Amino acid sequence: MLKSKCMLAAAIGMAIAALSLNAQACSTVVVGKDVSATGQIIVGHNEDNDLRIVTSQYWVPAADHKAGETITYR
Repeated sequence: MLKSKCMLAAAIGMAIAALSLNAQACSTVVVGKDVSATGQIIVGHNEDNDLRIVTSQYWVPAADHKAGETITYR
């Protein structure tokens, strides 16, 4: 019984590890002007899909919205 549980745990662990090796994910980091050493906003973005892709970054000013309101951004 203990051996079968260990084998099952090992199989699940290897399956999860195998999935993570092929993961394709991007990351964006935004540093606000109040916390950057230069006082400027810093944006960093990486692409994990082996291509050079230019991504647009947009600044949208804060606004008050009604509860349940849907905003469409283009």
